[in-house]
Amino acid sequence: AMLRVGTLVLLVVAGHALLAADDQCFCDLKGSIDDCCCSIEDVNRLNQHVLPLIERLSSSSFFKFYRVNMNKPCRFWQQDAAECGTNTCAVQPCGENEVPARLRELDQKGAAFGCVPEEESPLGELKDTISEVEHQLLETWQQHDAVTGHFCEVEEDEALLEYINLGDNPERFTGYTGSSPANIWRAIYGENCFKPTAVQFLTSSVVSDMCLEKRVFFRVVSGLHAAINVHVASHYPSEAGPFGDQAWGPNRTLFERFFHPAKTWGEGPNWLKNIYFNYLLTLRAITKAAPLWIPTRFHSGNDQEDEEVATIVDDLIQSAPRTCPSTFDESLMFNSPEKDELLMDFRNKFRNISLIMDCVECSTCRLWGKLKVHGLGTAMRVLFAETQDGRPLVNLSRNEVVSLFNTLTQFAQAIADINMFKDMTETEGNGNTESPFPS
Repeated sequence: AMLRVGTLVLLVVAGHALLAADDQCFCDLKGSIDDCCCSIEDVNRLNQHVLPLIERLSSSSFFKFYRVNMNKPCRFWQQDAAECGTNTCAVQPCGENEVPARLRELDQKGAAFGCVPEEESPLGELKDTISEVEHQLLETWQQHDAVTGHFCEVEEDEALLEYINLGDNPERFTGYTGSSPANIWRAIYGENCFKPTAVQFLTSSVVSDMCLEKRVFFRVVSGLHAAINVHVASHYPSEAGPFGDQAWGPNRTLFERFFHPAKTWGEGPNWLKNIYFNYLLTLRAITKAAPLWIPTRFHSGNDQEDEEVATIVDDLIQSAPRTCPSTFDESLMFNSPEKDELLMDFRNKFRNISLIMDCVECSTCRLWGKLKVHGLGTAMRVLFAETQDGRPLVNLSRNEVVSLFNTLTQFAQAIADINMFKDMTETEGNGNTESPFPS
């Protein structure tokens, strides 16, 4: 929903026609995923199991209510009037009694998920089991994490946050055009990605010569961008449904416009691969944070649903090791003598991107842009946190957990949609030209 035309990287190359083969978007979408430990084929198999689980979680009471400031002004430029081609730009906040009281209580607590949660192991009680030095170190770490550990801007004014039911406000095509989308991605790629001074556009060959940390940063941003465009192409307005309601379906022409090599300087398949990269990075964060996922922390007040949620979360964190034992290895990062400076630069650039999301003028696009950037920021907060006995020393709010799991849902759905477009292409290539979907 965030982006349709006029972006920095999804430029149509003048004078290039589509290649004769219809599967050019997919021919390079195979084999190993750069800077990860899995293959495209591994992830496709894994996602068949993960997608139904994560979709069920996202529809549960605990995970479908997200708190966000939808009216935060853009800090970086004066905004022009953006255009939305449909009425789906608007976002409807929750009613006063829609959000369960238990979730409101958790959100008031702040750190509902942590290695030392207040309701289970208060620091005062820990003094009997750890030394005074360890106790002081733990207090120092908590203060440090609260100030420096975030990869996204933290909203300090609680009064500005409103609840959004994500299920009632899905990400899809909105017709969002004008100068605003181009400004968004120009600011992200041109001013907040690592790139050599003399380089105008970040291509896969340029990125491959960078250090691991800078490659990962680019892949995270590129995978976010690509997933947004996959959702736009997959949830496109078609003819009205049988009861007069708006129907939505895949638009293969738009998908090819976003990702076909002849229209993207050959980069489209690499952008699709970066969706797989983000999927593995996010899944790795969820599995690494497994000690935080104590069943009672997911209670929303609906006992039957809460029990199901706890079971699904456990199944989810057991899924990846069965199919892809090592998804993403964060221990390889930030080991150089310049690691502290590099991590600070990495964090600050990503925090800037979280602020740029406030400049998105389509409300639906802003909501999902903010959520996914928040989810990726939470994933990196978990991955790069200090650890003790394998446990990440991090305290997460319910909202961070909601953003993390819903971001995995978005990447999982994008991967399923990529394979849907691939199946559509293969079906047409086999001579079956009948399709219920718009082109």
